[in-house]
Amino acid sequence: RWGYAVPMGWVLPAGDDPEPLITSLNLDSDHPVVVRSSAPGEDALDTAQAGAYLSILDVTDREQLTQALIAVQNSANTDSDTPTEAANLEVAGMAVLVQVQVAGVFSGVAFSRDPLWGGLDCVAVEALPGRASRVVSGQVTPESYRILVNEQGEINTTVDAQGDVPV
Repeated sequence: RWGYAVPMGWVLPAGDDPEPLITSLNLDSDHPVVVRSSAPGEDALDTAQAGAYLSILDVTDREQLTQALIAVQNSANTDSDTPTEAANLEVAGMAVLVQVQVAGVFSGVAFSRDPLWGGLDCVAVEALPGRASRVVSGQVTPESYRILVNEQGEINTTVDAQGDVPV
């Protein structure tokens, strides 16, 4: 909606046969994919559960993709952080998103709705130099930015920036 570049991706709905997806992708070490969870309530209006389930990076062949799809779907069977999330998964299961993996200079998570401030006018970004796994694992406190955006998608101002990454 705001013109962000999103890597090419494919969704495997919960319960679908993964074989057509597995055989359709031409995977190799020069073009890795990332296999990510896509659970109900993971990115809802009132919650943000980024990183609550498994993501697998550097998938470069069909055997790895098969194992990654299984592992990510099975991550829904672990204890959920909230009763609501657990109930949603029991009903709907875990979909999986397979995306072209992008090597980032800075990596992290961007929330189009700030999970702390709420509202549609603030984008929250948490990032660090290097791979996103350091941010989403919760093992490292990322640099954090709040960017106010108007209805036309124009940046009004950057607030509450912490860190050395230029905006």
